[in-house]
Amino acid sequence: MDERTLHRLRNDLNVVAMGLSLLKRQLERDASAETKDTLHRIELAAQRCAKAVAASGPR
Repeated sequence: MDERTLHRLRNDLNVVAMGLSLLKRQLERDASAETKDTLHRIELAAQRCAKAVAASGPR
């Protein structure tokens, strides 16, 4: 992957992480266990993607 593509992916992952954080805060009290589990799985997937992007090239 070229540096420009990696930069875009990093930016997109930052947007996803921020969105998840905001959503989690909003739903924390009223969310069902299933919703909380789904949010947790999405967070883990985003972390795995971030690690893969980080391993793909220099910053």
